[in-house]
Amino acid sequence: MAVLVGVLMAVWGTLPALNYFARRGREERGEIRGEPVSNQAVRQAAMQLEKCARYGLLNRASPIGEFIFTGQQGSPREGGRITFEAAWRYLVLVREVEAAGIQVTSEDIENVFAFTGLAADDPELRRAVGNLLKILKLYTYHQESAQLGVPELWMDYDYWGRSAKVRLVELKPEVFLPLVDATPEEVLAFYEEHKDLEPDPRAGMVGYRAPESVRLDYAFAPREDFKGKVSVSDEEVAAYYEEHKAEFVILQEAKPRTEEPDEEAAGEADEQGQAEQNEEAEATPEEAEEAPEEAEEAAEEAEEPAEELEGTPEEAEGPPEAAGEKEDEPAYRPLAEVQENIRDRLLTQKAADAVRERVEKMLDDLERVAGQYVNQPFPLELMANRHDLRYESPSNEAGEAWLTRKQVQLRLPGGPTVAARIFEEGMEVNSYGFLQTPRGPVVFQVLERRPPESRPFEEVRDQAKRDLLQAKALERAQTVAEKLKNSAAESSLDEALREMNERLAKLLGMPEPEGDGRDEGEEGEGEATAGASVLELRETDFLSRNNTYILAVGKGRPSVVRVAFELAAEELAVVTEGHPDPACYVIEKLAEKPADTALFHEGGEFRRAFASFRRRRQAVRDWLDGLLEESPAPSEAEK
Repeated sequence: MAVLVGVLMAVWGTLPALNYFARRGREERGEIRGEPVSNQAVRQAAMQLEKCARYGLLNRASPIGEFIFTGQQGSPREGGRITFEAAWRYLVLVREVEAAGIQVTSEDIENVFAFTGLAADDPELRRAVGNLLKILKLYTYHQESAQLGVPELWMDYDYWGRSAKVRLVELKPEVFLPLVDATPEEVLAFYEEHKDLEPDPRAGMVGYRAPESVRLDYAFAPREDFKGKVSVSDEEVAAYYEEHKAEFVILQEAKPRTEEPDEEAAGEADEQGQAEQNEEAEATPEEAEEAPEEAEEAAEEAEEPAEELEGTPEEAEGPPEAAGEKEDEPAYRPLAEVQENIRDRLLTQKAADAVRERVEKMLDDLERVAGQYVNQPFPLELMANRHDLRYESPSNEAGEAWLTRKQVQLRLPGGPTVAARIFEEGMEVNSYGFLQTPRGPVVFQVLERRPPESRPFEEVRDQAKRDLLQAKALERAQTVAEKLKNSAAESSLDEALREMNERLAKLLGMPEPEGDGRDEGEEGEGEATAGASVLELRETDFLSRNNTYILAVGKGRPSVVRVAFELAAEELAVVTEGHPDPACYVIEKLAEKPADTALFHEGGEFRRAFASFRRRRQAVRDWLDGLLEESPAPSEAEK
């Protein structure tokens, strides 16, 4: 390197050479707010983000966490690698708070460390905590600035409280499958168009590219397997009981407080005393003469005990502790009552120790033979049998040994973390890894990798034909729906549907339909009439924006509900709902009702709180989306 620097200095001169190496160090990756972002800045952002996720300072389910970790596979807290996109989004927020001039004090940062119990001696973690606090301040500002007055509150309530009623005709692709066909050339062309796409049935994505997969095996040491291989003696149980006796203290109930005298009882006592005084006042002369003699005798009896007391005053009063309340000795649950619980606890601990010892020995054996297994799999099955561990070579649903990322997540102990190490961190073939899971440690190795590749046409020919026919049937349904709508605009939906049913019945070889395809039951959301009608006209009850489930068709149809509120009364439209249950609809709007004013005034406070929450959430989303629009992450080519 020194020679290279010297040569460059000699050829270019000192300043250009230094500029060259400075540029190499910066390695710009894009721009945020018009300022360049270096590779070092992205790495530093990823490091801070990883620390925040690892220590639980940034919850992925929070709005900020959801924004940062969008598209992130695997939990960063469980060892998942921070992606470039996540680091970029975090850096966008950091640059935003810097531009806004948001500040936090050292005391704010110290409070976070004091609350979480984390060590405050990591400079990078301190910077990350400071950045998170700044982001939280700016996030809170955008939340609080989205306030609602009464007019805005009514507009929000009226928007969500309105209801619409429509009539609709459902055109399912299955109805039109008999009317479409695909030539071998069309099937091949369809395959070529989709062969490099990975399928996603939920999103309706057709593709014939098999995702990356691996062949692997693993040794597993679940703690429950070793519980039956260890024992605990009665002496060990008794010793644990004596050493941890504080765990088995019986909590004493608090002593009842001395009750204040009851007012009624006090009143009765006063009345009784007054009655006695009255009796004395009403005594006869003979009783009055006897009273002084009785009083003298009572006085003599009261003096006699005092004369019998002997010893010092201290002895008479008793020991000092007798003057106050003496603390009760703690009571413990008896050993016989808790011994089984103690035995199970000790068995679990011994099983964990045995597992750790076995796995450590196996790992030591693997290290010793590593030199003998260069570029070939380790003898994991042999080692697992030698150390009495479980061994498995997992397979997929088809019985094949190749597993995709999702299958690894489902089939291996600690699956999400194992999958992250294999597919994100690029774990090498013929190398092994170790992971501690809640059930016990697992040692796994990658035996072979299969990169993403398009499946051969011969293998997916039938599937491609089915997918093409389904797509053609949906297109045919859309074409028929457009014709039905145009015809209904010229006459009426009832008349247009009757004519369309006649034509479809002939095309499909069905008997002539009876009636016009209308639901002959009561108005509202009922079952369609039986008969030969290919398409049926249904009428919904009033629909709300909050509920996209339409009882008349028995499924959620969000696009139908959305378009229903966009139409004017008696206006027609064609709506296509996508996967997982695609269908086409011709809808005619019948009426729309405004929100109930009385209900608005009745639940004012609740509605204000709910509408404010919705407005604040939307304000934050708009703010975050706007940040990404201004500073999008660089494309793969730019990266």
